[in-house]
Order: sequence, then structure tokens, then C-alpha cells
Amino acid sequence: MTVSDSKCAELKEALTASIQRNLSDAILLSGGLDSSIIAVIASRFANLTGVTVAYDNAPDLGYARIITEKYSIKHLIKHLAIDDINDAITNVIKIMKTFDPMEIRNTSVIYTSLKMLKENGFRSMMTGDGGDELFVGYNYMRRLDYEKLESELKKLWEVMHFSSITVGKELGVEIKTPYLDKEFVEFAKQIPINMKIREEDGVKWGKWILRSCFEDYVTKEIAWRKKIPLEEGAGINVFAERFNSMNEDDFAEKVKHCVLNESVRIRDREHLYYYTVYRKFFDAPKTGECESRCPDCMGCVRNDSRFCKTCGAFPIKPI
Repeated sequence: MTVSDSKCAELKEALTASIQRNLSDAILLSGGLDSSIIAVIASRFANLTGVTVAYDNAPDLGYARIITEKYSIKHLIKHLAIDDINDAITNVIKIMKTFDPMEIRNTSVIYTSLKMLKENGFRSMMTGDGGDELFVGYNYMRRLDYEKLESELKKLWEVMHFSSITVGKELGVEIKTPYLDKEFVEFAKQIPINMKIREEDGVKWGKWILRSCFEDYVTKEIAWRKKIPLEEGAGINVFAERFNSMNEDDFAEKVKHCVLNESVRIRDREHLYYYTVYRKFFDAPKTGECESRCPDCMGCVRNDSRFCKTCGAFPIKPI
């Protein structure tokens, strides 16, 4: 199956209009499909600067360069050092009120990008937030049949949140999200599921319609790039290994203390490190008043939630 020219034209027109309504002169450019599409279109209307944060020679750096060089987009690159990561971790935990490792690693990339932008005089930034949620981008979704996927998407659309917006407010940088534009969201919701996820060359692809329609914009290499988490693309995932390789003689005692005294289940050394930082700013999660709690940390959650934003536990049954 191929996407008709008219359907692609309709999608391109809708997204271009959304980008014009949410235009900025900077974009968080990971070199992934969502941000690359926005960058290509936005470069027609703005003197665009792409911002890429990476540790060492992380994958995102090479992909982002494909776009910036092809479309003559100015490229700000932040090569992360240990001190950058430590600073980002502390501030992300404080801003997001979490010790969820994945949230912290992913948001550390966003925090560092926004901080660098502000230092360079920018006051707003576009992101690709919402592309995965609207177009079935997450890898776990490929395991669901169409009926379950429809149900999962509807639930996701009700609870989706984006740390870039929270961090942007804290740092004084406005976050612009073309995929989350009200008109574009309504348009995207009407696209059939079998055009969002489909098999191509023996591989089941999420965001199939985006990949197919914008292949000529972002190159085949980026259009059919496999989905990886932001933390992995930027190379931040190496810090999980760094924390977990630390040899702490009293690790078991600290874990026991967290369980017995604060009702928090610690999963590994990285988790403990983040929780230790969290406790410098906040009381134990169990002290909050709420109707439903996460069984792993006693933090507040919705009574129908399967995920805890405070500690990152998944799946959960609220108590």
C-alpha cells in the first residue's frame, strides 16, 4: 500500500499551517523523524537554528547534521560533559518533582538544550512533542492489534504530558509544539490507524504515513530511522551504567531504609541516586494527600493510572 498523493498533500498542508501558527526561530533537533520534518518546513519561513545535545558521538548528532547541512540550517551543538549532566539531573529533579530515571534522563537533554538556547538569546523553541502520541510512534504499540491500539491511543491522549513545557516555563523559554496544535490534533486523530502503523519491507512501522509522505523532505535515512528514546539518541543512557557500576558498601542498607521508613522501593543504584537528590528538595512521597497512591513509592496517582510519574513504576495498580 502507498499513500495517495492527495492524502500526503493534505497532511503536508495541515502540518505546514500548524508550523506557521507555532513558528519559532529555534528547534530541538534530535535528527528523529518528528523534529526533522518540522525543521525542514520551518526553515522555509524562519532563519532557523537547530539545537542538538549529545554526549560523545551519540546517534542524534549525525542525523541532525544531515538536516542542517541539507537545508543550510544553523546548528548549535552542545557536547555534554559530566558537570553538565550533574547540573541537569539536579535541576530536572527539582523542576519535575520526580526520581523516575527515564524521565530524568530524557528531560536532562531538554533542560540542557533550553539552558543553552537562553544563553544564546533565544526566547522560544519548537519541539516534535506529540508526534509519537498522535501517529503511533512508541515501540510497545507495535505489539497491539488495531482495536487495542485505538483504546490505548484514546487513553494516552487524555493523560499525555510533556516535560519540555514545564522546564520551558521554569527557564523562561516558550515551547511551541506544532504537532499539539489544536487544529492539527483534530486532523491527526481522523487519520485511520492502518495508515499510522503498517508493515513495510517486512517491518512493522509506527508513524508510517509520516515516514511515507515526508521521505522526500528528510531523506530515506531519517524517514525510516528506527525509534529510540531521547536519552539513547543523545547518549545520556551511558550515565545509567555509570551510576549502576558504583560500588556502594551500604547500598543494601539504604534500600532497606527507604522501604521501611519512607515506603519507597528502590530498583537500582541509579534510582537511589535520584531519590537521594529528590529528598534534598521534597518530603517522602507518602506525605502528600491523595485518594490513590503508587504501591512502589506511595506517591499520588490517578486511580486509573498504570504509571507513576514520581518514581517511574510501571505497570502499577493504585492503592
